[in-house]
Amino acid sequence: PDYNPLCPLVYEALSEPLRHTARVLHAEVSSFLGQVEPTELCAVLRAEVVRRVRCAAQSLWGDAEVDPYGSFATGLYLPHSDVDILVTNPQGGDPRNMLHLLARELKEEAWCRISHRVDTAPVPVLKLEVDSAKLQQAAGLAP
Repeated sequence: PDYNPLCPLVYEALSEPLRHTARVLHAEVSSFLGQVEPTELCAVLRAEVVRRVRCAAQSLWGDAEVDPYGSFATGLYLPHSDVDILVTNPQGGDPRNMLHLLARELKEEAWCRISHRVDTAPVPVLKLEVDSAKLQQAAGLAP
């Protein structure tokens, strides 16, 4: 087949050995992407984590805003990437104390294995580890 990994003028100007190399490289890149591209379930579970963190934050502070940012928000994440979530609370208060309350709230969730604060970070950071199987069950997605 007439495969064209580049624009037609460039591809046609290549010698046959270079065309072959371009096709092989494309096949390898496509294969790699197939291995690292997140599944639909992965996207659903990440969105569920964001939703559950939002629910926890809003149960503590009704007007809390919870938004993902970073690679998940842009769709450029890999299957093992983390999910960056920004929690803002217009009511104010000490962010580190508020983070402690949110960590305690999330530790009650069966899907949240680890919840610890990073108090040495320039901004308060909360790290969570998700038990995917328990999250799937809680979300009604278990097979």
